[in-house]
Amino acid sequence: MLILSRRVREGLTIGDSMIVKVLGVQYGQVRFGIEAPPTINIVRNELLTKEQINRIYETIKTMNETKAMQK
Repeated sequence: MLILSRRVREGLTIGDSMIVKVLGVQYGQVRFGIEAPPTINIVRNELLTKEQINRIYETIKTMNETKAMQK
């Protein structure tokens, strides 16, 4: 997991097609905007089941292991 610090109006780019920007911080909540192609599904984790979240983490783990083996 990559952990970054960003200030309001700062952002980051994921891959070639996604941008995440911090829009504001207020009362312990962070508001951010996500620019992504319509083919990318963006869902808040609390709306997913535990099984769906576990599947996502397993996919990421497998991708990272495959990438490490290719180096």
